Amino acid sequence: MGTISKALLFVPLDLTSVPERMSNDWRQSTKDKADSGNQKRWEVIRNEMDYKTKMAGPSSEAYSPFPSSTFRSRSGKTRDEIVKAQAKHALDTFSKYEQKLIRLFEEVEGEVAKRYKDSVDNAVDNYSTRTAKWCLPFTGETIGKSITGIAPLWLTDDPTTERHIRGADQILAGGPVNVAKTTPVDTRSALKAALAQQLTRSGVIIIEGDFQPSVMLKENDALNSIINGLQDSVTYVPFATGGASHCDYVLIDGKMFLEIQVSVP
Repeated sequence: MGTISKALLFVPLDLTSVPERMSNDWRQSTKDKADSGNQKRWEVIRNEMDYKTKMAGPSSEAYSPFPSSTFRSRSGKTRDEIVKAQAKHALDTFSKYEQKLIRLFEEVEGEVAKRYKDSVDNAVDNYSTRTAKWCLPFTGETIGKSITGIAPLWLTDDPTTERHIRGADQILAGGPVNVAKTTPVDTRSALKAALAQQLTRSGVIIIEGDFQPSVMLKENDALNSIINGLQDSVTYVPFATGGASHCDYVLIDGKMFLEIQVSVP
């Protein structure tokens, strides 16, 4: 057994805002979808019955498991009473829901959905802050220039990989390796897509979980499980968290990295 490839890909956690170009693009695309989005919404929720069966009902079902059986409110209500009250409230709010949407998307001063579009303008700063904190560390500002771009390329030996390596990344052994199956079905595209998506999802969960070891273990298991299911397990040691072959989020001197290691039997 031996390691033939190892890299540390840096995850920048000190971002505070997105480039103005990204904010402007989000603002404009969100506004452009106002009319079509509102029309689709009314096609799905056409009347009060649709509202109850497609929104209020599922919402109440999702809420019901949360209050514990022994919980009592300050007013003395039991868990069952609270759940029933929440369900009744949800079922009785169609009129408010309908009027709110009508007001939000009606024509004002000659502009359709003016109030909605104004709300988008007011939300730009929040979008910028949240995207910088939760998304950009993993997706980057430019396609390829992030761990969600580099890691999938690295593990499929894409010829463009090395041009995306950044100054804070570290190549510790070898270079890109295609660990994906090539027969009977080539799984490289599937591995790239699934891994890129999971890298962002797991990274956000780890940050939200304040880097708790149990959270990191669970999310690293999810990452390695994806690779394991699509890799050539004969040529390369099967991927597993902390194993000879792995793709793990790690903390080194207070900095977050994605550590990729590939080994052969």
